[in-house]
Amino acid sequence: MRSVIRFNRICTSIALAWVLGFIPLTLRLRPSYQDVATFYTAAVVARVGAWDALYPLVGQGTGFRVGDYAVPKPGLARLAAERQVTGSLPFLYPPTAAVLLCPLGYLSFPAAYWAWAMLLCLSSWGLAVFAGKAYVFCAGKHSRVQGIVVLLTAFSLLTYRSIRVGNVSPLVALCLIVSVFSFMGQLKAGGPITGGLALMVGGGLKLASAALVPLAVAMRQWRTLAVAAILGLLLLLLTYRMAGRATFDEYLTRIAPTLGSSTDMAANKSLQGFLLRVTGVSPLPPALRYACRTLQGVSLAGLLWLIFRLPYAAWREPPRVFAASAALIGWMLIFSPLCWEHYFSYLCPLWGWLVWEASQGPWRRIAAWATIATQWVPLPVNPWLRVPEPINSYMLWGLVVMCALAAVRLMAPTRQYATGFEECRQ
Repeated sequence: MRSVIRFNRICTSIALAWVLGFIPLTLRLRPSYQDVATFYTAAVVARVGAWDALYPLVGQGTGFRVGDYAVPKPGLARLAAERQVTGSLPFLYPPTAAVLLCPLGYLSFPAAYWAWAMLLCLSSWGLAVFAGKAYVFCAGKHSRVQGIVVLLTAFSLLTYRSIRVGNVSPLVALCLIVSVFSFMGQLKAGGPITGGLALMVGGGLKLASAALVPLAVAMRQWRTLAVAAILGLLLLLLTYRMAGRATFDEYLTRIAPTLGSSTDMAANKSLQGFLLRVTGVSPLPPALRYACRTLQGVSLAGLLWLIFRLPYAAWREPPRVFAASAALIGWMLIFSPLCWEHYFSYLCPLWGWLVWEASQGPWRRIAAWATIATQWVPLPVNPWLRVPEPINSYMLWGLVVMCALAAVRLMAPTRQYATGFEECRQ
């Protein structure tokens, strides 16, 4: 056992050296300001109180138009120029996200760039560590597979891509998995308080935490939900006090409605994005839109039925908890109007569960490894690369396979499950 634990610690250290050594080196050699500038300028807005400049001038066209959002207001452009921001783009997130990002606004842009990069690197390393722990809790014992899962996650091209883009996805993913482990009562410190804080931060940044609320209810995590609700209310009050009603009105009436539309860009891996590319019609015809919404509602109803039909004792089985988490997050990504490739980092810490599922039978092995493979290598977005459908949407098909695998796990008979939680937490 000591040699196994030593091996896993070595793997964890190698993963940390990779995300804090090699990846920042690539960023230094070839910097990427794709989304960092967006969050930095929003943080500056929150710090100086220039809330009227936060959101962009939205065009009048129907659907999602990237060009519409590339036109910042003069006030935002002035703030970006004063701080020598490279690649500034307007902000499209809730006002609460700007408040959470506010500390970045006290730094210069170069310092904020590296502070943000280090935060994403550490978050990605945390995702790899949690992926290893997910395998341990499913297997009920330590093994060298835990260390291999950590390396598999840390060295994935998805991890590299998520850090390089500079989006909040790795941080939101970390909030999601911390919440899941809190539901299981397996956090070393904080318990419901830490879980509630993670839910609040994930929701305040991206609203993604809402996907896990049904699981929290089914597992009767009332204290965690109460903490998240209280902290979320405090964040809303603070944001309202800082930003004022006009900022909320602008987001709710001008920005949020446009985000409900999809795009046929190749990087959009959602179901709507696939259908737009296949049909070549934007927006989708009414009949096809109705069919998508019907499928969305029916699949959600079926998923909620699978979750709430289970007795409370069934949630002592870690594979079932991870399967429900994967299904809820996967459903959210499939039916979201926009699903960029870095959103798949939400699922990285659940790869440990998928690796465990691969050991449960031949067809599960094929499904689990196929899912990991589709997520491990996100298709690069380059002007010279033109991949036809349905191949271009292989990450979407991996999501469908993962959700089917999760549904089968949720339908499995409840059994007495001994996990050795205390031993696995060492």
